[in-house]
Amino acid sequence: MKKLFSACLALAGLTLLLGACSAKQSSSSNGSWDQIEQSKTLKVATSGTLFPQSYHDDDNNLTGYDVEIIKEVGKRLGLKVEFEEMSVDGMLAALKSGKVDVAGYSEKAERTLISSSGQDRTNIPLPL
Repeated sequence: MKKLFSACLALAGLTLLLGACSAKQSSSSNGSWDQIEQSKTLKVATSGTLFPQSYHDDDNNLTGYDVEIIKEVGKRLGLKVEFEEMSVDGMLAALKSGKVDVAGYSEKAERTLISSSGQDRTNIPLPL
């Protein structure tokens, strides 16, 4: 069971990394890897209210599998991870404006149309 969890964690981290690295370069550095690398900070939008993805534990610490995966990705990339809690609509606006680098939310067809920013994305389903 531990090996399965480790494999899923590694696959999820790889998915996030591939998505970040496969983004097309644009004339604007807004949200680009260079900007993230220079600031050494990965800004992440999350709801903080969706168990088990992103929620607060008994000590009011933000946790959940999305939160723990992105923390591990940040650790492996040598980045500080900053979480900002907001609604899904706020996440989409924050992504478009460059306020955050990553947003954790479930992909739906109508959101794909809204959040499409001209950047290539990699979506890999994770059966858990």
